[in-house]
Amino acid sequence: MAKSDEFLRDFVTDCQSAMRWRADIEWKLLNLYIVLPPAIVGAMFGISKLLNSTSLFWVLTASIIILITVLTILLTAKINAQHIIYEALGQQVVKVWKYFGLFDKGTYLEKEAVLDEKARGYGKGKGHLQTLYILWTITLLTNAILIAIAFISPLIIKSQSNG
Repeated sequence: MAKSDEFLRDFVTDCQSAMRWRADIEWKLLNLYIVLPPAIVGAMFGISKLLNSTSLFWVLTASIIILITVLTILLTAKINAQHIIYEALGQQVVKVWKYFGLFDKGTYLEKEAVLDEKARGYGKGKGHLQTLYILWTITLLTNAILIAIAFISPLIIKSQSNG
């Protein structure tokens, strides 16, 4: 079978497009998630000034913390599922690179290979773990702030009733 460079170019371009798409979707999800918790915290702080019932505020706070945690779990599952696809595409690209001898010294360049040995791990990077780290950090910080607001809200309610 003849080794067509056109096939290689088209295949790798298609795989890279699919991988870029996954990364773009992941970042769009993260960007939305970065905006959502601060908005929730601001809303909860405003609600704490309006409510006269501490127990009702605690129920509302607990409900929102559960909602944010469930959303994070669902996003984590989605990111992990997409990473499995990403790894499979990366393995296919590496197979094509091996077929065309891009890891072999002297195939295309006189004294070196076109690709470094590190490229054999294409698609197995730690990008998804960094995304999950950011996602869970935002979730935990938001939940901590919501709990802090819930503890502070009785003081706010008391100060409003005294004033």
